[in-house]
Amino acid sequence: MLRILGIPIGDDDARRLIATLLVDGSPDALTAAEQITRGVERDLYAVQSERTAVLACLEEPPEALAELRGVLLREHQG
Repeated sequence: MLRILGIPIGDDDARRLIATLLVDGSPDALTAAEQITRGVERDLYAVQSERTAVLACLEEPPEALAELRGVLLREHQG
């Protein structure tokens, strides 16, 4: 299972996040989408992505991504 910042993310949720990042279209969002896509396709255990771009796409996250948003938000505020 893919992990982002140590948080397990299911493939379906990762694909939803990728789609949201692609819609955002900013360079950081596209980089994060590419990294997460590689993580899903290659069954990578951990992915380091563009944290700010991912956080921006998780304003109202599905339940499965709420923990990831919380970690990113705490990092951003810290």
